[in-house]
Amino acid sequence: MKLKRIKYPYGARVLAVNPARKLYEREGFIVQTQTKERIHMEYAPVK
Repeated sequence: MKLKRIKYPYGARVLAVNPARKLYEREGFIVQTQTKERIHMEYAPVK
């Protein structure tokens, strides 16, 4: 992923059962909210 170059916060939504969540977490996304079905994540680059 090329998110390291993004200068502003970026959000992502994944299904709770989606294994891609681990990829997002490795890339620096953090969980903002979580429901039974979905996980809302955000990438906030260090300024």
